[in-house]
Amino acid sequence: MTTLSFVEITLPQSDRPQVLFLSSYAAINWIINNPYNTELEAVIMNFFAPNSTVSNEGDTFVIKAFDLSRNTNDLT
Repeated sequence: MTTLSFVEITLPQSDRPQVLFLSSYAAINWIINNPYNTELEAVIMNFFAPNSTVSNEGDTFVIKAFDLSRNTNDLT
C-alpha cells in the first residue's frame, strides 16, 4: 500500500499565465493554493510512484508523465 504525502503550493501573484511542473519520486498529493487567482495554463506532473494526485487545479489541463529521465533513444 502506498502512503501519500501532502505538499501545498501557493501560486504567486502574476499578470501572466503560469505553468507548474511538479516532480516527485514518492507518491504525493499536490495541493494548489491560488489566493491571487493567478491564471494557471497547465500542470505537468512527473512522478515515479503511480498514485500521485493534484488537488484544487480547477479546470486547468493536467499532464501526467511517468519517468521523464529517459531519452528518445529509449523509445521504440
